[in-house]
Amino acid sequence: MRKPNRIKQNLIKNHKKIKTPFQLLKRKYDKLEIICDLAPIGLCIVDEQGVFEYVNEFYCKLYGYTEKELLKNHFSIIIPPEIKNDLIIQHQEFMRNPSTTTKEFKVVNKNGIQFSVMVTSIYFIDKDNSPKKASYVIDITERKKTEEDFRYLAYHDLLTELPNRKYFTEALKAAIENSDDSIHMLAIMFLDLDKFKHVNDIFGHSAGDLLLQSVSNRLKKVPNNNYTLARFGGDEFTILLPEVYHIENIIRTAEKVKEQFERPFFIQGRKVFMTISIGISISPYDGNDSESLLRAADIAMYNAKSFGSNNYQFYTSPANITSFTEFALENGQHP
Repeated sequence: MRKPNRIKQNLIKNHKKIKTPFQLLKRKYDKLEIICDLAPIGLCIVDEQGVFEYVNEFYCKLYGYTEKELLKNHFSIIIPPEIKNDLIIQHQEFMRNPSTTTKEFKVVNKNGIQFSVMVTSIYFIDKDNSPKKASYVIDITERKKTEEDFRYLAYHDLLTELPNRKYFTEALKAAIENSDDSIHMLAIMFLDLDKFKHVNDIFGHSAGDLLLQSVSNRLKKVPNNNYTLARFGGDEFTILLPEVYHIENIIRTAEKVKEQFERPFFIQGRKVFMTISIGISISPYDGNDSESLLRAADIAMYNAKSFGSNNYQFYTSPANITSFTEFALENGQHP
């Protein structure tokens, strides 16, 4: 038979092993807090007004603030000025109509450096019956940079750093969609270097590449505030003039392009003289879609070559277009 003292000692020992609900809850909370603090993503909780109530360690590192600097401050402290009002309005709308959302936008750290984040937010009611928003934040700056790099590669020519055929074609389609042919015309110039093949054959392809780079640099200097220049392929370049009010504007641009070839190019210590043939098509006279206008400009360019190169030709004679004054009158408008 057990002695009374032994029984008492066992009861005390077993009682110490029993955890109260409060102790169990606290233990779970402590574990959760440790997990949140060690998580490799930013975690935060803001109240209905947008004031920080909780931030984990990673969130603080992400933005360069201490926990003390963030708590009791409005979340707009990390938002760039240009989008601050929009995000405050979005927060207010979120609290009125709660839902789980995931968005990408720019934020700013304590040093004023902007970076990209993806933020997923959820709505919940805390123990005091107060509405809150919990968010987890992932830095996607590198991913966005990679996306931008891929986009740049998809839409630019690596040799000349000019927009490429894909970029130009999409820009042309957008310009046509946004164009009002009762107010202005739209023009395309198709440029082709004369006898470029001779440069490659005589001096080599590396010299040809250097020449294309030099040509593109000169074409960039053609004064026009509203045009798109692209390398269309090989030794072909294109120019989009989306808003033309007088035929003289097109002629002036074509003359400026020709002027860029009056001086010789210096390639690998050699002086190289080049000329250019230019074909011009105009909407709505030569078509109202990108394929028609490009085909017309291409035909006009070959016409320019047949006239001895080093000149420009319109697909439709300027005599049939005259000035925008007559063009506008034809459409019942006043320029």
